[in-house]
Amino acid sequence: MKPLTAHSLLSRIFAAAAACAVFASLFTVAAVPEDDIPEFSVSQEDTESSEDPSYWLPEWWPDSSKTEESTITVYASIYETIHNAYLVTEHAVTLPEHSTVLSLLDVFMENRLITSYTYTDEQLNSIHFGDVIFQEHDYGNLSGWIYTLNGDPPPFPAGVQQLSDGDRVEFRYMTEHALQTGGSGESSTEDSSLPESSLSPESSQESSSTSEISSPEVSSPESSAVSSVPEPVSSAEPESSLQESEPVIVVPDDSHRLFTWTTALSEVYNTTCDWLRRNPPGSFYLISLGISGKGVEVQNVEKLLLTIEMQNGEYTDPLELAQDILSVTFCGLDPQSFRGINLVQLLGDFPGLLQADLEKLTYALIALDSNNYPLPAGALNTREQLVQKIIASQNPDGGFSLEPGDDSDPTMTATVITALSSYITAQEDCPVQEAINQALSFMREAQQPDGLFISADGQKDSLSLSALLTALSALKTDYLAADYAQGGKTLVDLLLDFQNTDGGFALTMGGDSSVRATEQVIIALTAIKNAANPLRLKDTIFSEASDESSGNAPQESGHFSSPLIGLCVIVVLACCVACFFAVRQISKKTPEEQELEKTINSLTEGEKSADDAANTTQSSSDSPQE
Repeated sequence: MKPLTAHSLLSRIFAAAAACAVFASLFTVAAVPEDDIPEFSVSQEDTESSEDPSYWLPEWWPDSSKTEESTITVYASIYETIHNAYLVTEHAVTLPEHSTVLSLLDVFMENRLITSYTYTDEQLNSIHFGDVIFQEHDYGNLSGWIYTLNGDPPPFPAGVQQLSDGDRVEFRYMTEHALQTGGSGESSTEDSSLPESSLSPESSQESSSTSEISSPEVSSPESSAVSSVPEPVSSAEPESSLQESEPVIVVPDDSHRLFTWTTALSEVYNTTCDWLRRNPPGSFYLISLGISGKGVEVQNVEKLLLTIEMQNGEYTDPLELAQDILSVTFCGLDPQSFRGINLVQLLGDFPGLLQADLEKLTYALIALDSNNYPLPAGALNTREQLVQKIIASQNPDGGFSLEPGDDSDPTMTATVITALSSYITAQEDCPVQEAINQALSFMREAQQPDGLFISADGQKDSLSLSALLTALSALKTDYLAADYAQGGKTLVDLLLDFQNTDGGFALTMGGDSSVRATEQVIIALTAIKNAANPLRLKDTIFSEASDESSGNAPQESGHFSSPLIGLCVIVVLACCVACFFAVRQISKKTPEEQELEKTINSLTEGEKSADDAANTTQSSSDSPQE
C-alpha cells in the first residue's frame, strides 16, 4: 500500500472537515420565517426535558437562555382599607423579565401568602386568605381591588401591565367609603365581618421589613423558592399581617383642585366605556379604551391591528400614522417594531410633514411623546421642528386653526395645549409657556355665556369641552376655577349634559350618541381621574432602545437552530485540532526517517517507471501482430 505523504494526509483531513461542515449546514441553513414560529411559555422543568434540543450539547456548553439579565426584582404588598392595614407586607419578588403585575399574585399563592384569587375581564375580582375573602361589591357597589404602580394609577390592567426592575406594586382593596374619601377607610373594626383570628396583632408582621421571594420559574435548584418569608399558613387560619398603625400609602395631592373623583362620575366612566365597546370602533377606539384600562374585544383589536399591518409602512397621511402609533402604544405593543415595521421611524422621516396642516403636526408630536420614543439620528422631522412649526401657526387672537387663515378653533387650540404641555421650561420668556398662556386666554374669551364653545363649523359641540378638560389636566391646572364655570356649572357638568340615556355622548346637544365624541370623552375623563395628560405614559414601558433608534432597521431574517450551529462549530474545531496534531507529527520525523521515506518514494516511483516502460514495450511488440 502506498504510504501517505504529509500533503495527501492534510488533503484528506480537510476534505473530511469540509464534508462535516456541509452536512451540519444542511440542518442550519433552512431558516424558518419569523411569523411561522410558534410561541410557547416554557417553564424551567420544560427546558430540562428530552424534547429540548439543547440536550445534544455538552454540559459545559453555555446556555444562552440563562443570563444574569433574565430576571427582575420588584416589591409587592397587599393592603385593605377596611381597617387600613396590610394583609401582606412588602416582599421582594424575583421574576422573569416581561412578567406582568398579575404574576405577583401567582408567586404569593405558590408561597402560601394568599390562598387563591379570581381575575376575569381584565379585573381582579377577589383575593382569598383561607376562609377570609376580599371581593368586589362586598363593601359598597364600587368596592373592589385596584393596584398602584410606583404610587401611581397604572396605565394597563394587571394581566397586561409589564413590570420593570425595581417597581413597587401595591394591591389595594378599596371600600366605597375609601374611594369617596381619597383612599382611607374606616379605622374601626367593630363592624367588620372578618374573623377575630385575622385581626390578631400576633399574626401580623412589621411593615418595615421586606421579605424576599423568588419566582419558582427562575429560582436555582439549590435554593428554595422563598427566603425570609413567614411560615406557611393553613386554610383555617390564614396569614393576615393586619397593622394597627397608620399605613404608608401614596395619595395624589389634590389640594390645588376643587374636584374629586366621585362615585357618580365613576359610574359615568364605566357606562361610557361600555357603550363604546358595544359599537363599531373609531380611529381613537384603542387609544381611549387603552388609556382607560378597560377591556377591549379581541376581534376589534385584531381587526384594527390587521389594518395597520396591511399598510405595510406605506402611509400617505401622517395623521393616520400618528393615530396608529398611539393605538399600538396603548395596546401595550411597541410601534418601533410592530410586525417588522418601525412606525416611529416612518413618522420621523415622513416626507412633507413639516408642511402639513396643524392637526397632523400636533398629533405627530403627541404620538412621539406618548412613550418618549427616540428618533433616529438625522430624522427629517425632529421634536424641536414640530414645536417651532406649531407655535408659528398661532393666530393673533391666541388660538389655533386647522388651516392658515381660518378662524381659531377651540378644539384645535385645546389639543395644541395638550401637545405643548410637555415642553414648558422654567426659563424666563419660555416661548412654549407664552404660546400656552395666549391659547388659554383665547379659550376664556371664546367660551359662551352658557359655558360651551362654538367650533369652526359654527356648532356648539362636546369635542371642545373634552379637549379643554384634557388640556387643563395635562397642565395640572384647576379646571373648576371660576374662569371656566358658567351658569353655575363646571366644565365637567357641561360635558355630562351631552350624555344620552344609552351611555354614549353626542357631538351636539340632543343628538345621537357618537363614537367620535364618546372616544374623546373617555380620554377627558381619564385625564380628570389621573390629573395628568392621558396621552402620555407616566413611565416608558419599552426601556431597551431598539435597533431602529440608532437608525438601523432590523433585517428580516430566519431563525437558526442554535444547538445544531453549536455542533457544527464543535466539528470544525475538532478537525482543526486533528490537522494541528497531524502536521506536528510529521514535523517530528528524524532525518533518518525522512531519508528512508524519500528512498521508499524513489523506489516506488522507479518501480512505477519500469512498469510503465514494460507496458510500452509490450504494446509496441503487439502492434505488428495486429
